[in-house]
Parts: sequence; C-alpha cells; structure tokens
Amino acid sequence: SNCGMSRGSRAVSSSVVLSLVVVAGLFVPSVDCFGLQGLAVGSADSQRGRTRCPGAAVTGLLRKDRNSRLALPILKALRGGMDQTMERTLITFDIDGTICVQDESQINVTPNAMHTRAFSFAFKEVFGIEASINEVPHQGSTDPLILVKVLLARGYGKEEVVERLDAMKEAMVRYVTENGGEASDGLKLLPGVKELLLRLSQTPNVVIGLVTGNLQPIAWTKMEALGIVDCFSVPRIGGFGSDYCSFDPDRAAEDRTELIRIAAKKADESYGGGFKRRIHIGDAPNDVRAAAGAGAIPVGVCTGVFSKEELTAAVPEAAVLKDLSNLDEVLQAFGMSGA
Repeated sequence: SNCGMSRGSRAVSSSVVLSLVVVAGLFVPSVDCFGLQGLAVGSADSQRGRTRCPGAAVTGLLRKDRNSRLALPILKALRGGMDQTMERTLITFDIDGTICVQDESQINVTPNAMHTRAFSFAFKEVFGIEASINEVPHQGSTDPLILVKVLLARGYGKEEVVERLDAMKEAMVRYVTENGGEASDGLKLLPGVKELLLRLSQTPNVVIGLVTGNLQPIAWTKMEALGIVDCFSVPRIGGFGSDYCSFDPDRAAEDRTELIRIAAKKADESYGGGFKRRIHIGDAPNDVRAAAGAGAIPVGVCTGVFSKEELTAAVPEAAVLKDLSNLDEVLQAFGMSGA
C-alpha cells in the first residue's frame, strides 16, 4: 500500500524504478513494445487470460509517473533509444481482413457487430434513416468514404453529405465509446497475427502501427478487445479514416495512400525520423496499391475477400501470402528473414 507515503515520495520511488528499467535495458538483448531496445517484461494478464507483450509493464509505469521530474527524460530516452547504427523499419497493418475477420460462427451475433452498428447509429442519428454499410461494396475503403457512398446510393446530394460527415463520424465514435464492450462481438483474430506481432515487438529498431480506414478510436478499441493492443509501439502511431477524406468513394486507394503517408509522418515526429524502410500489410487491392503509391513495401494477404490473383494484378511486385501463420515466410516477405 502507498497509504504511508507522501505524493513526492511515491513519485521519486517510481522514478527510481523507471531509471533502473532504462539502465537494465542496456544489458538485456531484447525489445519492448515501444519497438525500442530495452527491458523485456512478460506477464500473464489474469483479467483477460492472455499473455501481454513485452514492455507493457514499463508502459504502465511511464503512464502513471509521467509528471515526476525523472519520468520525462526517461520517456525521451525510450523514444530515442533505437540503435542509430541499425536500419529502422516502420511496419503498419490494415485491420479488417488482415488482423481480424468477421466471425460468423458466433450465433445470433452480427459480424463485426460494434463497427457495423456504429455506422447504422450514425445514419439514424444524423439523417434519421435506417441504413447499413452492406448496401454498397465497401472492402478496401475508409469509414468516411463508406458513409458517403451509402448516402449517395440513397440519393442524397453530395454537398449535404459532406456538410454532415463530421457529425456522422462523431456519432460513430460516441456509439463506440458507449458500447466498447461489444468490440469483440462477431470478430476473430486471424491465424499467426498475435505471434507475428509478438516477434516484431521484440525486434530491434522496428516500430509497429496501423493504417486502416477505421476511425482512430474504433481501431484501437478493436485492438484492445482482441487482446493485442500492447503489441503496438508506444507512442501509438498510424494513419486512420479520421485523418483524411477526399469525399470521393471512387478514389479509396488514393485516400489510403494518403493514410500511409500520414502514418510515416507521425512515426517521424514521434520517433525522431530515420526510417529507412516502411512496410504495409493488407488484404485488399487498395492496400497494396496504397503501399506502393506511398513508397512502402506492399505485402498482401489472402485472408479477406480478395484472391491472390486480384492482389497480384493490383501490384505485380507485391509479395502475396496465404495468411500470416508462417512466421518465417512473413519475415522473408518483409526482408527481415534474419530477425
């Protein structure tokens, strides 16, 4: 118990622990979930029955102690602690169809329930209509473009839709905030994903993020519900549907290209630049097109609704995998076979 300690004493004590963590990190040849060289911390999360990624405990200490006089320099040291002599790599993942898919085996549960209902809630809240994203093809698009596409198909004018788009996005986020407990309903993690993320989180000079059409709060809520949020690098980075929208549903690939650029910019700002290689993994032709268009290495996976032939036709030079379950094969596609 901390009941007998003053606030200042607690701050100094936890800062001392953090200092020891950083010093210890110099001698432990493994990597935490910051994507930085440091202390490996693995623990069983008894509340969720899952193994936490290395470094989660360090992250928690930093969050609790961020206002102490020692926490800030320690956090800066962790962020800047990558080995400058090694090539830095940014790896970003799409979510739906790449990390997870709809779980139709859950009886009486809507596939991808929370996200699907958030769309319907937004249509009802802002336009007063009962509508579903399943009214239009939407794989490989972004949340804002899907909202636009459904309403244009319903006959609404584009000017009105664009004017009320922010209100719909806010409604979606509000629904997720109030119903986050539904996040894993109708979803399942794809084979090999967690093992791959664990390996990457322990690889020096690798930063792991997301590039997805999901609005940012929805994206991280899903990662939390699936039990893998701690595997992503801290500070959290990515490109999200909430970051950019062209308002043109026919140019979804261009929107996703911009999201990959945005993720790269965020990574540079958060980690001090120096990324020599960027890789993006997705299940849709628009994912591999976007990666190639933004200067990242495109890697396709046939875990969504698109075939190997469709992914290869989109970007012939892209590596296309059946799924992410063969770790050696995936690392080879990343150009990291020795990792």
